[in-house]
Amino acid sequence: MGVRSIEFLDPLGNVITMIDADGDFTADATTIYESSVHPKYVFDTSTSKTGTTDQTSWEADGKKSDQRILIVFSNPISFIGIVVNNYHASGEYYDGGYTDRGIKNTDIYWSENEITNTTYGADTGYYHSLGQHLVEEHVADDVIDNQYIYFEPIVVDVPASEVDVKDNAVYVTPVVVVVPVGRVLASPRSRDFTVIPIIIPSGRIRDKAQQPTLGLDYLIPQQRVSLDPQEVRPDFGVSPPPALVSLSAPHPFPYWTADPTKVQTIYLFTLTGAPDGTTDITIPISSCQMRRRDGDPTYMSVVVPGYDDWVNAITARPNGEMIFKKGVRFADGSQQVEEIARANLEDIRLDEGSEERSVTLVGHKTMSNAAPNVVTLSKANYRNVDASGLRRYRCEVDLWLRPGDTVEIEGESFTVGFISYIIGERQEVMELVEMES
Repeated sequence: MGVRSIEFLDPLGNVITMIDADGDFTADATTIYESSVHPKYVFDTSTSKTGTTDQTSWEADGKKSDQRILIVFSNPISFIGIVVNNYHASGEYYDGGYTDRGIKNTDIYWSENEITNTTYGADTGYYHSLGQHLVEEHVADDVIDNQYIYFEPIVVDVPASEVDVKDNAVYVTPVVVVVPVGRVLASPRSRDFTVIPIIIPSGRIRDKAQQPTLGLDYLIPQQRVSLDPQEVRPDFGVSPPPALVSLSAPHPFPYWTADPTKVQTIYLFTLTGAPDGTTDITIPISSCQMRRRDGDPTYMSVVVPGYDDWVNAITARPNGEMIFKKGVRFADGSQQVEEIARANLEDIRLDEGSEERSVTLVGHKTMSNAAPNVVTLSKANYRNVDASGLRRYRCEVDLWLRPGDTVEIEGESFTVGFISYIIGERQEVMELVEMES
């Protein structure tokens, strides 16, 4: 067992310099294979994370589990997380090899007092836990492979957002307009902490009842924002100061994305209970069919296979609202979902066969798209033009497209008239049809 490097991050997310020769710390471990792989090399920020493992890493005495590695700081420090490069070797015959010798399941503790007991699991009742963490195996190459573990809020700089406002009117009363500012998405538990600026509605800017300058460009100042690493998507808004600006801004379009290789796609169906004086319930379903329209009734039908488990709860909510969502489940079990559609429950059909029983729920609701967006889609797997010239595409289910939006797909652009969905255990189809002119 071994590890290549462990570095500490200050409250601004910068690596704290730790030099063994300067006496910044002392280190020890349950076992040490030999002096050239002492744990002091793991915490020394001047050592290399690539190349030879001699005097750059810690190795236990044999490939063992149940090891404790310690660092005692010479002076108190404030840190919000650590950066780990797991064990890997280099050389003529094993460049980037032996990655299976790295650490994996870890318990991290801190204490105000010096800890010198290197016995695994000893005296933990006297320490403060920073949680259990999984350190992934190093990639099979002699490269830096940072893994970030955060214990405190992460502070990042949000890039400024520029708003171009043009108007030549004269206003005699205050006018409040919403302008877009930056929001970030964060994935604190991934190998690389990435900040992705996107646009959302946030701060309000007020005109002071003076004549605005024609073609004024107002640059929102850079903001510093603290993110909570315990949330999958840390949200925040910033409020820029009042400014002499007029009077329009592009309609903001909020969205988020997730790496599909690190998440599981999920669908959730909820039946609300408030109209019947009870709680909402999330029900497992085997299929869902929907037809969404703008300004006309949206249709929804779902099949619940667990008849015996859910029939009483469903019939106790005859006035509920049907809500269908799509999202992702992360490796730690947390979820992030967005609503696709909802409908008022109108019919509960109890289907009983000779061997299986199910419940089918049907409903409608009229929804209007008051603020259409432009949405870009990719990976279309079907295109058709009907006799009246209306275009029709099929692709993966998109969280953000609504009837009335303008879609950009396969080099074409048109307004969406309605969207049909067929979703089952092994099927996911979204079909969008152009709006009639």
